[in-house]
Amino acid sequence: MNEAEYRVAVQAARKAWIPLQVFRGRDYVLTLRFRNVDYSAAAIAAEVRNLPDSAGDPLLSFTVGTPVYSGGDTLIPLNITDSETGGVPAAAETGLVAKFYWDIKITVGGLVDTIAAGPVQFIGRVTA
Repeated sequence: MNEAEYRVAVQAARKAWIPLQVFRGRDYVLTLRFRNVDYSAAAIAAEVRNLPDSAGDPLLSFTVGTPVYSGGDTLIPLNITDSETGGVPAAAETGLVAKFYWDIKITVGGLVDTIAAGPVQFIGRVTA
């Protein structure tokens, strides 16, 4: 399945398609907002892998902060440290971006669901 087909499948499943761009060796912070839903009691995990359904350990796992439910929306803070982003494999050729895939999984009341997914591009940095 190529990226376009994966995007169609994710969106057909009524999940959020969220492409990410991350600089290698830099901290990355993202707060996701989900409208009209309360995920404050959910167990949440988010990972980056080579491809969807890749076997083995993820390339990295996001640190998930405490979800906050307010005004009908849930805010979910995610972050990756500079050492984690620096440990992701570089692109095969200098100057190109390395592309992988990520998603975020929630577990609420024993039910497990993916709520967002997409490609994640790791961009080479210029300043050390």
